[in-house]
Parts: sequence; C-alpha cells; structure tokens
Amino acid sequence: MPPRSFKNARPRSNNHYGTTRAKGAASADDETAEAIQQETAEDDAEVDDDPSSSYKVRAEVVCPLCLDLWLDVVATPCGHRFCRTCLRRSLTRCSSRCPLCRYDLRHFDASVVPTDVEGDALLHALMPLWAIAQREADQAEHFELVVGNRSEFVPSMFGNQGNTHKWTLFVSLPGLQHHPLQRLIKRVEYELHPTFQPNVIVRYGPDFEFAAYGWGPFVVHCTIYWHLQTLPPTKVDHMLHFVPQGARTSIEVDLDTSQAMNLYQLMH
Repeated sequence: MPPRSFKNARPRSNNHYGTTRAKGAASADDETAEAIQQETAEDDAEVDDDPSSSYKVRAEVVCPLCLDLWLDVVATPCGHRFCRTCLRRSLTRCSSRCPLCRYDLRHFDASVVPTDVEGDALLHALMPLWAIAQREADQAEHFELVVGNRSEFVPSMFGNQGNTHKWTLFVSLPGLQHHPLQRLIKRVEYELHPTFQPNVIVRYGPDFEFAAYGWGPFVVHCTIYWHLQTLPPTKVDHMLHFVPQGARTSIEVDLDTSQAMNLYQLMH
C-alpha cells in the first residue's frame, strides 16, 4: 500500500481537545491515551512505524486552528492546546483571547512558553512516529522567523534625567522550538543606529543575542545567514520597543521542495 497522505487524513470533526492536568486531579488525557494504546496494541500492523501502514488521526492531538497534528504543542492557562505558531499568529493578528473559550491571554507569550510536555507525550502515544515526522517535514516547506527585543527599564540616580533601557535583540523560530538554532542559523548581523560604534554587530550561536543600553527607539536592520547553502540570507527590519513585554517582528520564510528536504535533514 502506498504511503497515506498525511494531510488527507484529517478528521471530519474536531470535538475533543486536550487539556492540561489540574494538580491533585486525574488526567483525562492519561485515561484516553491508555485506552487508545490498548486498542492500537491489538492492531499493531496498522499503526507501527512503517509509512506503508494506515493510521487514524486522533482528534485529541489535532490543533483546532490548522486542523493538523500538533506541531510544537503549547498549552494555554485556560487548558487548550495549539501548535505554537498557530496560536502565536492568532494572538498577534486576530485577538489576545483564546480562540476557543475567549480567555484573556494578553499576558501569555506563545513564542517563549515551554513546549507542553503532557501534550507532546500524548501525541507520541497516539500517533506513529513516521506520521509525526511527516508533519514536521511538511512544515519545513515554510516556517516562521521572529526577530524581537526584550526591554528592561534602568532608572537614573539623578531623577528623570539620564533614564535609559537595557534592551536585548534575539531571533527565534517558533515552529521549530525543538531544534537548536545553531543547527539552522550560521550567524546573525544586527545593523544599529549610526550613533553606535561599531554599528554592525555579528552574533553566533547558541542564542545569537545582543544586549545594549539606550534611551531612544530605532529600526534595527537584521540579516540572518543560514547553514542551508541554497537559502539566501533573510533580511528583517525590527523596530525597538521599550515596553515590558518587548516587541517582535515576524515573517514567513518559504522554501522550495529541495530546500525543504535539505532543511529537514539539517534538523535531524
């Protein structure tokens, strides 16, 4: 039997979503995983790690935004799970509330919150490894690149005069949080305001961050160089913002089939 198309295997309905476990309470996810594991154990020929096998996509591990398997799953304070990139886009472009229950998520940062361990374990319990790998490979055809800054107010010892900020530039790949940045990124160049000398800063892994002090916002011209030789450098202009939650500039990086295949090999 030829490999089953991953995206053609999406469920028709999506009525059940995972929730995080409350302290002192039994986990419904554990009960679901145990029951399904027992069921699939009776039919190993259909759900082993052979790509020629058939399988069922479980609604419990499907993102309600993209209707695909979770990719780098994160859990909200209200107990709903999404792909990291899907939730970040929704909170950035649509509303600062949970897409399912409208819980206020203004202070929830989907870009930096850790991967949901229980959700990731549930995904691996319910789905064959090759299906999860296929999901990652599909995602490799385009991914999100974020350039941002954190900010910390530094008060002056002389009243308001001389107040400044410590700001830190960073890059991240929200949909590829499981993979170290230095596997994919060779170096990052930050071009600062001409008043900084030197005003072109080059940073290497593992985190590619740069910190400095200043009182006025300006545009930072960033250039990301990739280990993938066929992928040209990516340029991003990011405006510094001196606010407690920092600021982020997000773009989509598109790859052709060959580049996506090479990127997937770099990640693994």
